[in-house]
Amino acid sequence: MQSVGLGGSVRFPPHHLQQQQIPGAGWGLCTSTNITAGEVLVSVPQQLLMNTHSAVASDLGPLLALGYHPHTTTAAATTSQHKRLANTTHNKSLNPMQVLCLHLLHEKHKGTASFWYFYISQLPTSFTMTVFLTDTELAQYQSPSLYRTVKSEQETVKRLYAALVSFLKDHTPLVHGHSVLEVQIPSLEEFKWAYGVVMTRSCYMLMSPLPDDNCTLVPYADFLNHSDVESEARFNEATKEYQLITNTPYKAGDEVFIAYGKYGNAKLATIYGVTVQNNPQDSYEFDNSESDSYKDDNRQSNKLLMRPELMHVTMRSEKESMLREAALYDGPFYADQSGELSWNLLTCLHVLFMSPKEIHAKRHEYLLAGGEETITTATTRQQQQQQQQQPTRHESVRQFVYGVVSEILAQQDTTLEEDEDILARLNRGQYTDTAPAAHQPPLKRRRRQSSISATTTPSATTTTTTTTTTHNNG
Repeated sequence: MQSVGLGGSVRFPPHHLQQQQIPGAGWGLCTSTNITAGEVLVSVPQQLLMNTHSAVASDLGPLLALGYHPHTTTAAATTSQHKRLANTTHNKSLNPMQVLCLHLLHEKHKGTASFWYFYISQLPTSFTMTVFLTDTELAQYQSPSLYRTVKSEQETVKRLYAALVSFLKDHTPLVHGHSVLEVQIPSLEEFKWAYGVVMTRSCYMLMSPLPDDNCTLVPYADFLNHSDVESEARFNEATKEYQLITNTPYKAGDEVFIAYGKYGNAKLATIYGVTVQNNPQDSYEFDNSESDSYKDDNRQSNKLLMRPELMHVTMRSEKESMLREAALYDGPFYADQSGELSWNLLTCLHVLFMSPKEIHAKRHEYLLAGGEETITTATTRQQQQQQQQQPTRHESVRQFVYGVVSEILAQQDTTLEEDEDILARLNRGQYTDTAPAAHQPPLKRRRRQSSISATTTPSATTTTTTTTTTHNNG
């Protein structure tokens, strides 16, 4: 692909990437020659980029001027995403996501008359990101936090769409000078398609002072699929081109990849609709939410620190107050691929299992230090000395974690071999190689050679249960 747009009026600089169908994965880009680390993979001229700037410069400009004000400092530009969304809904203004989605849909409706017709015609028609999951499909995910994230995003998309439709109904058709701008009001499904395009294919490029105005569609370059490689992106001000650079060498004929980010499978599935087999960034997140929203699916959330074993420890309220004051109580709580628990989780558990004598000693030490030594640093030193000083508390923490993970595994469709591997990694990630005697996993089947499939089975160290792939281009 050497040109995009009408009559090939804008051309790409020479490059060695060729668009190809990858078996079982959709479109990808392969190299026709060897590529060395540090080489520019592709440069895309600024005229071909689709973002809020190109939207304002298009025939939508007069309409957007009525509701999109990127250089005006308002509450919508400085507060959280939900507050920005609320501001959008009530004041009939548009945020960057709505602008870019409208821009994309407006150009799509133009058909062959659009400058971006060739690019838009090659975009996927559907997406696998989690926001598009049905309730039945979402029920297959065994992560309460992911469940809540997806349900929240689904509601956000509906609110964004409703606000955009309201804006269009109020301001179109728009008479501007001697012309009339007609804008087709999209359906919810059309808006969700545009949202999927922006979420899965846009590159980061800061467009205005608005904190969320950083999405740019980069034609052709967005056919590069994801893998755990070293790559970078930049806008070259000298050449006015968006460039993707690889720090990974390739041989002629190889598919070329970029890294969308150092993300675990839960985030990859949420943002891009992909997962990576044996993802080194993956982890299992222990749910500690105090919300009951997950119960709508007839399943109990873990509420890790509110389990009975921890609710009945001595001085529970005092310990919880200390953890909340130190901003540790809400996590993150997770186990990584090696079985290591997050520092926040270990610290909270060790504090909760401390004896009253230890708690008083920590308070005394903290007060004597005049606030220079916090509960977190005190607990860190205690953790370093725990094998010599507190074997009973250490064993309590280990037994608790082992029991929680065993219960989680009992609810998942894993084999005994998979459970044993997970529990072995968990033990290796702690302070001893001896597994606790209690909380043995329930009876499960042994894996049969004939039943092994290509799909990923749920496990306590992964957060998704979808088939693994490194592609999202459909």
